Amino acid sequence: MRWRIIRSKAKQQEVMEGEKQRQSAVDHASPSTTTISNDDDHLNASKTSFTSLPADLFLNILQLAISVESDFSPTYNIRSLHVLNATCRHWRWTVLNSPSFWAFIPSYLPLDVFQTFLRRSGDALLHVDLVYDTYFGPQTNVTKVGPPTPEARFIAKLDRILLLRHRIRYLSLTLSTSALTSTTLATHLADAATTWTPILEGFRFRQTEFWRPSEEQRMVDAEVYVFTKFRSSCLREIYLDGVVIPRDYYTVKSLTNLSVPLTSANLVFKELDSTLCGCVHLVFLSLDLLKVRTFPAKIKASIPLPKLRHLSMKGNSFILSLVYGSLDVPLLEKVNLETGYSHSDPIAHFLPPRPEGCLHIAVDEPHIRLSFSEPKHFSLSLTSPFVKGSALSNYNILNRLLGSHRYDQITSLEFSSSSHFDLTFLPRFLSHFPALLILCVAFVDRKSSEGKSSEGPEPSIFLVKDAIDVDLLRSPTSPLRSLRSLVFRNLTVVLPQSSAFLLELSNAIEWRRVRPELAPLVVRFDECQGVTDALLEVCGLKFE
Repeated sequence: MRWRIIRSKAKQQEVMEGEKQRQSAVDHASPSTTTISNDDDHLNASKTSFTSLPADLFLNILQLAISVESDFSPTYNIRSLHVLNATCRHWRWTVLNSPSFWAFIPSYLPLDVFQTFLRRSGDALLHVDLVYDTYFGPQTNVTKVGPPTPEARFIAKLDRILLLRHRIRYLSLTLSTSALTSTTLATHLADAATTWTPILEGFRFRQTEFWRPSEEQRMVDAEVYVFTKFRSSCLREIYLDGVVIPRDYYTVKSLTNLSVPLTSANLVFKELDSTLCGCVHLVFLSLDLLKVRTFPAKIKASIPLPKLRHLSMKGNSFILSLVYGSLDVPLLEKVNLETGYSHSDPIAHFLPPRPEGCLHIAVDEPHIRLSFSEPKHFSLSLTSPFVKGSALSNYNILNRLLGSHRYDQITSLEFSSSSHFDLTFLPRFLSHFPALLILCVAFVDRKSSEGKSSEGPEPSIFLVKDAIDVDLLRSPTSPLRSLRSLVFRNLTVVLPQSSAFLLELSNAIEWRRVRPELAPLVVRFDECQGVTDALLEVCGLKFE
């Protein structure tokens, strides 16, 4: 795509004058950079070739590069800010004088910088993250003269945010138990008169600690009190983490995203139905079922969620399976599960019955991800603790997850792993896919992908000889008897350790050419270390 932009100098001058008027009362000291060019510098810089990119597009790109999970947890990437400060003066001026750039307010900012962000945000809608996850109360050994306490800094930030409540679009509020139940917090919320937040679209409310059962009612009252202080008719997203808010205190008809905990040990269908009844517009639903111990296995009706596409649940795998069976979700595309140490067998109920085409499976401890492409896209992600070398290894969990399923319409499989696996795992694993035409075995080096320092450990390697048992390619009863394309990706060939494997692989290819019960096979090496044309030619293999 070619970018073309035609902008007159008069139009540029008009835009600059408007921005200067809006920012005339704003202090030009930047908390993120060391310099901001003056207006003369901007006028000179505006003649550079960088003006070929429109300012609004550039700002959107910058926000995507700098803010992470910006709706609720804005985090500024320091490296990106350094890059920003090193660009031409025109773009530095444009960004640092754009209110939308300052509208993402992370909690970790020092109080003075926090206030600078609020001033520079102008009239932009705010994305605010407020966190207080430590002890909140009288401090011991604190002198009257000195820097303010963490409690005082948090209250100061809260007071400033409450003054701008009419501009808050997304609010993430994280509180410790002592902060949630403190009279200080209640007083400041009460002093704000009304904390109606008219344009609030998303509210994430977290409580970070456990409390004694005897304090349950006190905690619920405190949670409800804080929650009701941030009301909005525009609310579309509610995320409750460690917080229990009765359904009567919020309306679900307009919600598209909902995350709630269910705390009844003996959960009944009626309670689940009352929680989700009327959620006809939900696109995302997250259920915390960690405290649930029982749920009815047989129900007379299901809960309709006609627009739901993403379901996330955590708890005992058996409970998750039963709850899933009570939901009517015709458009579901993505499922995320956290099962703890419970057996993965019931999770097999989440898999589509007769998928076709391509399947991607990734084992990235402690996660297992399966992504189906046909007849409709569907992905399942399972997070489960494991113990290496035991029955709880991710590879054994994967085999148990697939259970007795036989996917005879899956013709293409990409299997990637971030750790080494035992070759004895493959025969049972591949037996679930008897009609494979294409198989890709890939290694994902987590150390390399996350980046490492010059003094850090060397990247991990996965030897190609450990990726597959050549006997699977020669046997007429093997699940790979129909295989026509075998791809090795990001594996390593080390000589002389891999010499015997390459020769056996070459012999297996020749063997399949003369055996009518076996399909001809082509082998390809993608991004594999140590693989050269000369090496493959010596071993009788053709480099693809």
